[in-house]
Amino acid sequence: SPDFVDGHLHLAMARDAAGDFPRALEAARKAVALRGSYEDRAALAAALLHSGDAAGAAPLLAALAAERPADAKVKADAEAAKRKLAGN
Repeated sequence: SPDFVDGHLHLAMARDAAGDFPRALEAARKAVALRGSYEDRAALAAALLHSGDAAGAAPLLAALAAERPADAKVKADAEAAKRKLAGN
């Protein structure tokens, strides 16, 4: 179903893991548009970061880290985005 949010979320994560970033971004954006949960936004942020868009990922990751400070994956991705933006 085109509106099955969990399907889009899991598809985004699988495509991101496979390195298919354009299609991961497409699926993650669809999940965010349909529901916008923390997990949907985290998948979008990860796909943005992994596709090389640290500038696009950084504000989303900062908001996610503020929302759930104990999320180690988001914290690590936020630090990675900062390093990429700093040129490291």
